[in-house]
Amino acid sequence: MRWSRRRCLTEKLLLSGHDGKTLCGEWKRVQPTAVRSHTGRIPFVAAGAVTGIGSLPLTSIASAIRSIAEFSPEVPFWPQLPQLSKQESIVGQGLGIVGDLIEPRNRGYGYQVKEGRLDSVLEILHRSSGELTAQNAAGFIAFEEALSSGLFRSAVAVKGQIEGPITLSAYLFHQGRPFLSDPALFAAIAFHVSQIICWQIDRLKSIGLPVLLFVDEPALCLEASLSNAVSEDERLNALAITLEDARLRGAYAGTALLCSASVRAHVPCKAGYHFVRCP
Repeated sequence: MRWSRRRCLTEKLLLSGHDGKTLCGEWKRVQPTAVRSHTGRIPFVAAGAVTGIGSLPLTSIASAIRSIAEFSPEVPFWPQLPQLSKQESIVGQGLGIVGDLIEPRNRGYGYQVKEGRLDSVLEILHRSSGELTAQNAAGFIAFEEALSSGLFRSAVAVKGQIEGPITLSAYLFHQGRPFLSDPALFAAIAFHVSQIICWQIDRLKSIGLPVLLFVDEPALCLEASLSNAVSEDERLNALAITLEDARLRGAYAGTALLCSASVRAHVPCKAGYHFVRCP
């Protein structure tokens, strides 16, 4: 099966109906607008509460949960533990679904699609359920158990996170070019990320507390002209759709930016969304 190479981020593309499943939503052009009020969300006031970006330098799941309970009791987050396993890294969690079809690049950073496996990679991404497992997100499972046990009794909200579509697309290559350089390949990654986000929200909101969802996007600051990427508008539009899916699902969503102040000030205005800004 050959996937269409059309510019699917700027045209209406319905990604549903695979095997009768109802997927996260519909991809369509989103014009920058003020953030809408989502009446289905549980009210949340941060009031100076502390949370974490997600990744912790620990190898013990129990220690990670205890640390979160101690330092972020009001807005606890599920811990990502890259030192525990490679499966907990950017590839394991964001690209683990196609882990058997990709391999480390011989030169430079990132991973590349194995020879002749692109169609299989795209098919799997488009059929993604977004599920995280005990193998690539042990901290998520432990976090759910801790919430159920009453460890976080003072919590006023809970937080999830995942690497964003722009960063993952900059990290995965095909024939020497990143997925970020091709609109169809980028769209497949963006859809998969949206599925992961929706899966997390559905699991976390069952606790009955407001859900915060951070989309980590360090590659958001790449210059499109320098990285041979899809246009800035296409990248920001895909991110806007991803965040809107999360908000429609009932979460408070934003993205963490790790770049210069001038870029941080520019991007939110272009996307039409409020963003969490990190130094």
